[in-house]
Amino acid sequence: MSWLYDTFFHLFKPGSVALTVMVISIAAAAGLALGSVRFRGVSLGVAGVLFAGLVVGKLLGDHKLDHGAVDFAKEAGLILFVYTIGVTAGPGFFASLRRQGIGLNALAALIIVLGVVTTIAVSKIGGIPMKDAVGLMSGATTNTPSLAAANEALAARGVPTEQVKTGAAYAIAYPFGIVGIILSMLGVRAYFRIKLDQEAERLAAADPQRNGLVSLNLLVTNVNLDGRAIERIPSFDDGDVVVSRIMRGGAAATPGGAVEIASPQTVVHTCDVLLVVGPE
Repeated sequence: MSWLYDTFFHLFKPGSVALTVMVISIAAAAGLALGSVRFRGVSLGVAGVLFAGLVVGKLLGDHKLDHGAVDFAKEAGLILFVYTIGVTAGPGFFASLRRQGIGLNALAALIIVLGVVTTIAVSKIGGIPMKDAVGLMSGATTNTPSLAAANEALAARGVPTEQVKTGAAYAIAYPFGIVGIILSMLGVRAYFRIKLDQEAERLAAADPQRNGLVSLNLLVTNVNLDGRAIERIPSFDDGDVVVSRIMRGGAAATPGGAVEIASPQTVVHTCDVLLVVGPE
């Protein structure tokens, strides 16, 4: 059994890619388990992975991991994060943009401006280097893509990698960003004496059309719709009904294939099958 022992410790020696992958996997699994724990109806969710990563990083130390593998995991994780957000929000994004686009974008811009002003003030008053303050801003707003953008901007300006502490500042501020949001929501609920079950009943009574969404598979047989984009089809252009998926060819399609994620610009043809979601 000595060969098994030697092989195992050769693969998982400090600084190896195998050890790095194993540590990241352990941190992810432990974080998901931590995020699933609920206390008084509140859970950390995927943010639990960050807390687990902080603990694992503290116990293990930075010098025992392969930095190339860590950078790859960081970039790949960010890409998957942004992609999944796009896939999730994509079906209703343009409809929401048409209805509330100006208001929502104005609020988002206001949040960014206030965050920048606060970051500059904290940096000047507290004597914190701006490259670290940017990390604090990203963590406080729980904005992972902004952290990546800050690192790219610092690298483009020639700041050495070992001097960039945005990741550490992000990790410090992120827990407070999560806890602060949760406490703020609980405080608003307590101050205004909001009961979620009663609010749900009021919303359903005020707009019964939205009380429960259903999904249907619709076969396109109308030749007038052939070659027309989804956003130009009546009843699909107001955002109440969303086309989520489209299967090309319908019953004539080969099993297990030709299924696409639909967008408002997707063109439909006769014999296509549309998966639509909307009020009953």
